[in-house]
Amino acid sequence: MKNVREIKTALMNELTHWMHKQAQNPFERYYLYYSAATPEHTGGLIIVRDAPKNSDYQLVTSTHINRAISVEANFYVLMPQLMRLPLLSLC
Repeated sequence: MKNVREIKTALMNELTHWMHKQAQNPFERYYLYYSAATPEHTGGLIIVRDAPKNSDYQLVTSTHINRAISVEANFYVLMPQLMRLPLLSLC
């Protein structure tokens, strides 16, 4: 990702998509994973139930996405954690 705005947009898109999946499966637990930025790859985010098949993704936090709070509240909980990760592209 090239800048913080892209990280925010990606997180909000993932959380919005998660909300729909969570509504269909209210007892499932979903987790946020990230892929670090490298010179060849711009980094990425994904919210999934199980570990992604792509081994480049790592768990952001061992705590599942909180289904008791809103998308916006989850956004503000997760953003500080994302800012400590190597998501910004070096190029």
